[in-house]
Amino acid sequence: MILYLIEELEKRYSNIKIDDLLQGSSIPWDEELLKDQFYGNALKLYILLSYSPVFCSEDPVEIFYNRYYWFMTFVEKYKLKNGDDAGLEQQAFQLLEEVDGIDADLDWNILEQLNTQAIQEVRSPELLVRSP
Repeated sequence: MILYLIEELEKRYSNIKIDDLLQGSSIPWDEELLKDQFYGNALKLYILLSYSPVFCSEDPVEIFYNRYYWFMTFVEKYKLKNGDDAGLEQQAFQLLEEVDGIDADLDWNILEQLNTQAIQEVRSPELLVRSP
């Protein structure tokens, strides 16, 4: 499984800039969350993977794994900076409920590993030193 990074996506779709896609979206996003230096990129990746038509032809399981990883990374970074947020926890649960809409089998062990990876990466000593 490949976890997408913003730089990789911009190279892959060189004619499309991440911020342009977000601005063209009809879904209202909290600009402050997107601009945050600590967790904004994780949220951007989640939004792009969730709503951009660019990914329609991609494997839905791979896209879901990536969406889940980047959303959980955003949640963990947000919690580290701002404290717990019940609304974000509820959104994470709702994201897992979307599994029923995917026509392929997701591996729950992979989802658990992705969640653990997001937590460990966010709480790594290097990141803790850099967090605002």
